[in-house]
Amino acid sequence: MYLTQALHRAVQQTPTSPVTIFGDRIRQWDECADRVSRLAAGLRGLGINSGDRVGILALNSDRYHEFLFASAWAGGVAAPVNVRWSSAEIAFSLVDADVRVQLVDDACVAMVPAIRSRAENVRTVVYCGDGAAPAGLLNYEQLITDHDPVPDTRSGGDLPAAVFYTGGTHMNPALRSYAGRALPHVEVKIVGSTGTELPNGTVGEVVVRGANVMLGYWNRPDETAAAFRDGWLLTGDGGFMDKRGYLFVVDRIKDMIVSGGENVYSAEVENALAKHPAVAACAVIGVPDPDWGERVHAVVALATGQQTTAEALREHTKNHIGGYKAPRSVEFVEALPVSPAGKILKRELRARYWPTRHAKSTEETPRSRVCIRSTLRGPHS
Repeated sequence: MYLTQALHRAVQQTPTSPVTIFGDRIRQWDECADRVSRLAAGLRGLGINSGDRVGILALNSDRYHEFLFASAWAGGVAAPVNVRWSSAEIAFSLVDADVRVQLVDDACVAMVPAIRSRAENVRTVVYCGDGAAPAGLLNYEQLITDHDPVPDTRSGGDLPAAVFYTGGTHMNPALRSYAGRALPHVEVKIVGSTGTELPNGTVGEVVVRGANVMLGYWNRPDETAAAFRDGWLLTGDGGFMDKRGYLFVVDRIKDMIVSGGENVYSAEVENALAKHPAVAACAVIGVPDPDWGERVHAVVALATGQQTTAEALREHTKNHIGGYKAPRSVEFVEALPVSPAGKILKRELRARYWPTRHAKSTEETPRSRVCIRSTLRGPHS
């Protein structure tokens, strides 16, 4: 169903029930729908037409709820931006996605001047904090007050679908390490490097197909073509399916290490290393080896006041996983390189060993790629 259809249904069934509680503010469904409709009218007045992007640079709040609904109600596309990016990274993503209107809250408003100097396509910035809007910005509450409700543009036409492929594990503790079974109207299978489907229990790449799968990357035809094979989306995840149809994801395919003809998944080794009390953080990568092709190499940051040796970590790892998966070399560092989101940047670790192979890595670069929304037009579309 439509995102806004959920709002319409809630208003019909429980109009006076609370939908959001944020500090002292409590919104009911009928009040929320009225505010969303007025905000949508305001966005249309600012030039948002069908398919135009509305940027959202804000922390979670009850207003974020309104941002998402109103963007769809107006016919636009919500384009959330990572608040932990630098102003340069944010501006890059806004330009690439051709954002026309930007919503910004108190936590991020200080970055607006730097962003606007780099993202001239952003015609209007709406201040969504409390109090008066800074000079040159529109006031969010005033934008809502100044406009009358308008009809929802989503009364017909396309249906944006949520990107969920599996589910059904939350009620069974024994299955919580699994990603779940394929949801209705979604197909999931495991394939090898040639695209051939693999038997249950065999690790390969997880591929998905269904109406809720993205159509492609925004203005990235080559990346879109590379992401699909015969109508199936290549997720980049390595995993296997058990006989009951439950999916287990083991690692990212790009993080798989082929050592001596054996596939070693870095996440499995990292999980074993992390069980050692001296290990604060670790990353496992494949590095060149003249005998094995690739060697399992661990980069380890020790916990404060802790000491251990490479050999001790190797023996510890063998107690949890097969010996051939244990790191053949261990490097101790003060800290691991991480992205603003806290993700370990393996590309920086690999670059020292594979300078040519990883020179063009796009891991943790600003997300200029915007997924085109998936649509449902009917059972035979």
